[in-house]
Amino acid sequence: SDNAEVSKKAREAETKITSLIESLPWGKAKEKLDNATLAKVRCVIADLILELLGLKTEVSNTAAFKKPEITAALTPDKGNLPQYREAFGKTLIVRQTEIASPVIDGKLDDACWKTAVEFNDFRLFKTDGTPAASTSGRLLIDNDNLYLAFICSEPAMNKIRQKYLTDQFTVIMDDSIEVFLSPCPDSTTYFQFVFNTLGRKHVQMRNYAQSVIRYPNLEWEVKTVLGKNRWQAELKIPLKAIAQAKSNFWKVNFCRNRYASPELSSWSFCPKAFNDMQALGSLIFRGEQYTVTGLSFLAQWGNSPVGLKIKNEDNTARTVDVNIRYDNANKKSISVPAEIAAGGEREIAVPVSLVPSVKEQLLNIAVRDKADRIFYGFSYPFSFSESQALNLKADNMLLSASERNLGVNIGLNAAPGYLAESALALSLTQNPANKIFEKKFTKLNSGMDLLLAMDFLPAGNYNLGLEFTGPDGNKLTANNNFWKITGNTLQF
Repeated sequence: SDNAEVSKKAREAETKITSLIESLPWGKAKEKLDNATLAKVRCVIADLILELLGLKTEVSNTAAFKKPEITAALTPDKGNLPQYREAFGKTLIVRQTEIASPVIDGKLDDACWKTAVEFNDFRLFKTDGTPAASTSGRLLIDNDNLYLAFICSEPAMNKIRQKYLTDQFTVIMDDSIEVFLSPCPDSTTYFQFVFNTLGRKHVQMRNYAQSVIRYPNLEWEVKTVLGKNRWQAELKIPLKAIAQAKSNFWKVNFCRNRYASPELSSWSFCPKAFNDMQALGSLIFRGEQYTVTGLSFLAQWGNSPVGLKIKNEDNTARTVDVNIRYDNANKKSISVPAEIAAGGEREIAVPVSLVPSVKEQLLNIAVRDKADRIFYGFSYPFSFSESQALNLKADNMLLSASERNLGVNIGLNAAPGYLAESALALSLTQNPANKIFEKKFTKLNSGMDLLLAMDFLPAGNYNLGLEFTGPDGNKLTANNNFWKITGNTLQF
């Protein structure tokens, strides 16, 4: 300012405000201030500003004012939004056996089992702890069948549960093993094989997304042997009956139900349920020369790219095709070809554009080689609703004794480029049709803070209306954000 007196007051006020702020917890320990301290700070700062402007004011003791009570939150709520996700569980790599296949008798004494791929380190359901009774397995494959062996230690063999004597799904309620196989990894269909310690068995095929269950007529074999402190089993599952798509990459899991001393465990950790598609591990049949080493996905309105990192383990440059399917209603699909140098690794970003939906959506990823064989696949169900795209949070703030202010934080979960071309319209109405004001904002950011002055508003009911319009014309609205003013109390 050219006015020396105003400049002097400004410097004095700045010094006082700086000293005040540095003396508070946020200046040292960065602790969150309680409401009473925060209100006092606001009053002192307001008084300094008024003094700077040459105005006279008296700031009453803020403790004498009734603290407004929040009785209902603004809508919509933030929701449970899927964030960045690493999509890798355990992996088994298997090659075709070059020696005689095993005899299915439960004994595990065939020579081929010595060259089988082993899997162990089962984890407790939900807790990820170590089971008291260990479980280990082996896996083989030839031209026609998939072979599995399980060794289940059991210190209390006299307490194992073996009630069900016929082939039916209820064998799952005995001491048993469950095998989950999804031979077409870009779908949500899987086979569930179950058998108990008596060799009684059942198989079902299920679509995880649609909860459709079928009972295929498969000629699979299982034999069990009970020992002194363990029981074991051998399985043979025909490939032609379950693997109808060209795929060198399956999603799998192996789970154990133990009732002698109750505990549930699985090879690939299951935080929610054994049939959780996101918890399945990977089974790779060697012949393909690639490995997917990274996957990322962030659900947001607008550009939500799927990121993949693929390693070429061959000594020849190769081209792969990455296919992404999403948006159940409109059945959108995007394919991106990518060449990877010999022995090299490449990051690939596939553009995906999302809009909020009330229904659960499904992200399907399939990576194919030149022979159109799937060597990597992943299905990820996720939700992205309107309340997750546009979320509100409000707080009432006392700036001084005579003023009421409503602070509103608006969170917009959208890509930056999408927000830059979007608009947000805000309106304030009373009882309920008297529109007090409205304003339109452009060039938005992901987070916006508004301070609405409620001073001298008459008692009554008020509503804050929001309408967000994207560059594609899609709109989100939040028009049920009510509060009321009664005397010195601002209620939500």
